[in-house]
Amino acid sequence: MTFEQAFPTYGPDVERIAAETGIAPPDVDRRINAAMNAAYLERAPAPAVVGPAPLVTKKLVRYAGYDERGSA
Repeated sequence: MTFEQAFPTYGPDVERIAAETGIAPPDVDRRINAAMNAAYLERAPAPAVVGPAPLVTKKLVRYAGYDERGSA
C-alpha cells in the first residue's frame, strides 16, 4: 500500500500508516503535515483585491521538521 492510498483510508494515524506502508513514522508524519497543509491552502479563501495587503497569504504553516528551503 502506498501513502497516497493509506492517508485517505486511515486519516492522520501516523502509526497505522507506518505499519501499512513500511515507511518510517517520522517520514509519515512529514507527509501527513504536507498533505494537510496542501489541503488547507486549497480551501483558503482568495486574497482580497481591495487594499494594499491581501487578507490571506499562501504561506505554508510551520510544523516540526519544516525547512524553508523545501522538504523532500
